[in-house]
This record gives sequence, C-alpha cells and structure tokens, in this order.
Amino acid sequence: MKRAAAIILLLLISVSLVAGKLEKGFAALHIYNYFKAQELFLECREKHPAGAGYGLAVIYARKDNPFHNVNRAHQQILSARWAFATTSAKEKARLQKLGVNDSSIVLLERKIDSLAFTETEKRGKLQDYVLYLDEYCGSAFTQTAVMRRNELAYQQALMSNTWEAFRDFIAAYPDAQQIPLAKSAYERRLYETMTADSSISSYTNFISNYPDSPYRGTAEDMVYRKSVVTSTIQEYHTFIRTYPNNRNVPDAWKRLYALFTSDGSSVTIGQFWLQYPDFPFRETISEDLRLSMTHFYPVRSGELWGFADSTGKVLIPCEYEWVASFSEGVAAAGKNGKCGYVNKNGSVAIPFQYDDGEAFHSGLAQIVVNGKTGISNKAGDFVVPAVYDEIGAFRESRARVTRNDRCGFIDMMGTVVVPCTYLAAGEFSESLAYIRDSSGYGFIDREGRVIITPQYDWVEPFSNGVARVRKNELYGIIDRAGTVILACEYNYVGAFSEGLAMVVKDGMCGYVRRNGTWAISLKHEYNRTLLGESPFVNGRARILLKDKIGMIDTTGKVIVPREYEELGAYREGFFPARKKDKWGYIDAQMKLRVQYQFDYAWPYNNGLAKVKKDGNIGFLDLKGEEAVRLEYSEAADPESGYIRIRNENGWGLMDTRGNFLLPCIYDRIEIISSYEVRLERNEKFAYYNLIRCDYFWKENGFSEE
Repeated sequence: MKRAAAIILLLLISVSLVAGKLEKGFAALHIYNYFKAQELFLECREKHPAGAGYGLAVIYARKDNPFHNVNRAHQQILSARWAFATTSAKEKARLQKLGVNDSSIVLLERKIDSLAFTETEKRGKLQDYVLYLDEYCGSAFTQTAVMRRNELAYQQALMSNTWEAFRDFIAAYPDAQQIPLAKSAYERRLYETMTADSSISSYTNFISNYPDSPYRGTAEDMVYRKSVVTSTIQEYHTFIRTYPNNRNVPDAWKRLYALFTSDGSSVTIGQFWLQYPDFPFRETISEDLRLSMTHFYPVRSGELWGFADSTGKVLIPCEYEWVASFSEGVAAAGKNGKCGYVNKNGSVAIPFQYDDGEAFHSGLAQIVVNGKTGISNKAGDFVVPAVYDEIGAFRESRARVTRNDRCGFIDMMGTVVVPCTYLAAGEFSESLAYIRDSSGYGFIDREGRVIITPQYDWVEPFSNGVARVRKNELYGIIDRAGTVILACEYNYVGAFSEGLAMVVKDGMCGYVRRNGTWAISLKHEYNRTLLGESPFVNGRARILLKDKIGMIDTTGKVIVPREYEELGAYREGFFPARKKDKWGYIDAQMKLRVQYQFDYAWPYNNGLAKVKKDGNIGFLDLKGEEAVRLEYSEAADPESGYIRIRNENGWGLMDTRGNFLLPCIYDRIEIISSYEVRLERNEKFAYYNLIRCDYFWKENGFSEE
C-alpha cells in the first residue's frame, strides 16, 4: 500500500511539473479534490472549453460534492460537446490522454440525462416534465417524459373539468394519445356548460353557435322534448312550424298524425289531410284512408295469428302469438312473449316491449310494464307512467289509481291529484267520488278536498244530486252537501228509477222522491224473493199482497190486480205473467194475449219472446204465434236480425221468421255484423258471409263434416 501511494504521489508531482491547468484539473478530479478541480477548470475554460466543460460536467453530475447540480452538469456537457466538435486535432489528442472523446462525452451526457429524468420523476409535477423536455431535448427519456407530461396535463384538465381546460390541452398537446378522450370531454363539457339552464333558448343557441358539435342532435332532441311536454296536437304542430330543420320533425309529424287520427276513422283521416296539407307522408294518408274502410278479421295459421280482409286475403301475416281486434286503427298483439301494437298496414305502432295492453279508446290505452300499469297514447308516449297496480276509467277528467293497495286519483296528464292513501275509492260522478278510510266511506271533490266526512258502511256514486248510503247496516239517502234526505233507518233503499226509489222497513215497502218526501207510504208487503228491487218502469212497479203480484202507478194506485204469481218486465206492449205455475203474456190493459202454458216466459225483445215448454225453447212473435218452433235446448236473444239456437248436434243460425241460415252443427257462433258470422267447430274456426252464403276465410282443418 505504501508503495502504491508513493507511485501515485510521484505521478501527481510529475503532472504538476509538466502539465497545464487542464491536466491539473483532471488530476485534482481523480483524487476527488473537487474544489481545486472546479477552480482549475473554470480558469482554463476559455482556452480548453471541451475539456474544462467535460470536467465541470463530471463534478456537477457527481453527488459526493457540494457542487452537485444536474442542470449545470447538463449545460457543461452540452458546452463540451459543441466545443469538441470544432476542436483541433492537436487539442483532441491532448483531450484523448485525459479520457475526453466523443464516446465519453456521449456517455456522460446520457448519464446526466438519466439523473435529470430521475429527479424529474421524483418531483412528478407537470411543470417539471415540461422543463425537462425544454432542457433535455433529444434525451433518451424524451418519449417517456412526453407521455408522462401529457398524462399529467390531461389529469389536470379532468380535475378542472371545464371545456376551456380540455380546449387548452388539445391546443398544447395535439399529438397526445389522450386527444380523442380530450376532444370527447371538450364537446361534452361545452354542451353541458352552454345548456346549463336547460332552457329551449340555450339549446337553440348551442345549435346555432356549434352546428358541427356531436351534441347537436342531443340539443335538437331536448328542444323537441321540451316543446311537446304534454304531447298534444297543438304542441307538435307548433314545434314543426318553429323548428323546421330539427331532426325530430318527421317523428313529430307522425305523432301529430297518430293523435289527430286516434279514432282511426276515414272521416278523421280526411280532415287531417285538409287541415295539414304540408304533411310530408302523403302516401300514409292515402293508404290509411283505404285501410280505414277495410274490416280486419283475426286469422290463425298453426299457432300464429294475423289478419285477413272480407275477401279472405291475408293483409297482416300470421307471425304473432296472439292478436286482439282492431280499435281506432291499431290492434294489440303478442310477439316473443311481449305485447305491442300494430297498424292496419302491418307496421309496428308501439314496440313489442310490454307485458300486456288493452284496446285503445279515445286515443288512450292501458299498458302493463313489469307488472305495473300506465296509459299510453297512440304515439307511444306514456301519458300516465307505468307505476300503478290498477287504473280505472277516466270520469270527469279523473281516474282512480291503485298503488300498494291504496287508492288515489290522477288527472288526464297523469299528474297525481289525490295521493294513494285511501283504502278504497270510486269513480267521480257529479264532481264527487267516494273514498274509504279507517272511519268508513265519505266523499271528496275533484281536488281531493273532503266534502262528506267518512262515516258510512257503504255508499254509491251520486246521481241527480243524491246517493244512497248505509250506516250500522241500515240505509238512507244524502245530497251532495252531505245533508241527510232520508235517515239511515231502513232495511233497504232501492236505486232511483223514474224519480222514485223503493224503501223497505220491517217487511213493508213504499217509495220516496229524491227530496226525501214520500210518494207512496210504507203500506205494501215486501218479499225480496218475489219482488227484488221492484223499480218503476214505464210508470209501473210490482207490488205484493198475500204472495200475489200486481202493479201500482206512481201515485200508489193499483192498476194491475194482485192476482199474478209473478210478472216480468213490460216490453213492447206485453208483460210475461205467471198463474197457476204457468206463464203467458198480458197486454197493458191486463188482457190475456197468450195463454198460460209455458214453463217460463221471457220479456219481448225485437218483436220476439223466448219461451220454454217441456224443456224445449222457442220464440213467439207479437201475435203470440210460434216464430221459432219449441224444439231447441238453448237459444240466444235475437241479435242483428238473427237467432242462435242449439240442439243436441250444436249451434245453428236462423232469421227471425224461423228460416234456417246455418245448420245446428257448430260449437260456437259469433255474430259479427248484419251479414257476417264467425263459426267454430272442433277447435277450428272460419268466417262466413250470410249474404253470399259462403266462407270467405277458413282455418286449415275447418270442416262441416
């Protein structure tokens, strides 16, 4: 060791004796005498810029001295590199002896770049990466620094979350890999900021100022949505006229058309044509006019359903799991387990995405979604959201709704007018609806105010200013103010008919007027089995005396002797009457017109009376003569000029004169119109034209044999 130290000392002494300041600086550097080395390098920097710059770079790059400064090291190595490039061959030979050459300069520069990048990463701030890229241009870490700078800049923009921040990022770093995300965020935040107040004007201004924005369509949709809040014809038309270039105009026209022609009639479609001559889908009107005058019949092929016309031509293919009849130009149908609606042209009116749906009436239909019921118009817009367990019919612009076993009311816009808090409720009648809470039944008005305090066991809707009520199992009558017209003291109060209501108490009955005064006192016997409610019909009501039935007029005068065991309803000039357990017919003057001979006799209906004798059924005409012979096991009332009759072979059809039109071989006969019937046999069905006397459509497999 002593020998080695001596050798180094001799070398240093020899260098100091023959070398200049540059060599002395490197000698000091080799023994880590950084103070002396820096002093010497600085003194010879002008004369030997490449060597001195290299030496200073080494000092500043090393961390074992107080002069450590990576930026200064970088400046010196750059200075050395530039100087070395123009250094003479003689100087380069001198520097080569000191270990300074192209390779050593490059290696030192890379080391300094690495040191600088490591320090930049430790600080990790956006500005640090910006400064690194400015100072260390061309560094081997440039690409990594750029990526990290861009990511930090993008995160900074995200934190700011303003369209200006994203705009500035895009402008500053156009080649960043985050540019697509930044552009997307810029467009989104620009749209959200410019339309922050959600007003129609903010959306229209956005469309005008940023016509190329990807959110232009969204803004147009919002203008549309806010312009047709209540989905009325007027709103749709105003939107079309105000915003003719909006992308939703075609949809608005279609919805306007659907609402205007909600009844599906040709007259309404023609009116639309005249009122809206600028309707862009004229071919739709022409086709719908033709289809509105075409009757559609549900038909089946295999397990699937469609529709045919009166010629048997299938107009809508059999591709549905089930279909309902057309109502107001659309029909409910099933597909893939879901319910939707189809137009007569076969197109989808409302998509197949619901659990169930009813027929349209007055342009509205109840639709079930996820087990909850709402109301949709024919444009497919929910007028009432699907949140209810049940929705009643609209009466006086209110509908009863049920939710979680509680009842309330909504208006025709779907707005809750009366919250669902009641145990039961009825429909509105004469501006009042009954409700029930824990105290009993009472009445509220259309705004939900309690008008008659809940107190009754049972009530009925108001009619002509009065309503029957029950309290403690006894009946009475009140008016719309809740005033008691007839105290709850009676065993029963019948419905009003021709201004009078039957009242029963202790086995006797009479009749009261709507004001509670007695028209006929409680002087007549009452037997519920024989009389039932016994309302006045055509100025007559049945009365009882010793199990015999007669009739009184509205003054209480007996006009039909109490000599009948039973009297049926007076229709078309005749009463069905029973004496000695046989039925016949008497006229208004109590004259016997048809002898007492039948086991049962029904009231006249459309000039015919159904009678039963010895287990067989037939019909009498107004003369009391047989129009249809008494030889059938069952018969329906006359309908559209036809009578359905049945024997042991099945159902048949005849006219009111008793002439057979169809033999008794069918399982079911449905009268569709005055000239068309639907026939079923052996689970197959067909349609038959009674005028042409032929089938215009048959299901495959239908046979009369």
